[in-house]
Amino acid sequence: MLNSIISGLFKLFLFVMALVFFAGLLVLLLLSLVFALVRWLFTGRPPQVKVVMDRYKGWQSKNPLHRRRAAQTDVVDAEVREVSPHRLDDKR
Repeated sequence: MLNSIISGLFKLFLFVMALVFFAGLLVLLLLSLVFALVRWLFTGRPPQVKVVMDRYKGWQSKNPLHRRRAAQTDVVDAEVREVSPHRLDDKR
């Protein structure tokens, strides 16, 4: 009985500690985001993350494997012409 109570309290303590840790990480992330945006507003220089992502997008647009081909609006059928029988005999 006492063992299960202590085990339950220990699990609850670990859960609260994990919750506090992740809440602290979230607050730190939000503060750094606000700091980066305010700095961007005052200095005019974008945050490093934006610069890196813009370079990545520029690299992706230059990559020939990721380019999308433009849809062709005009479809041209192949022209039909008769082939004379003596031309076929020449090629055999």
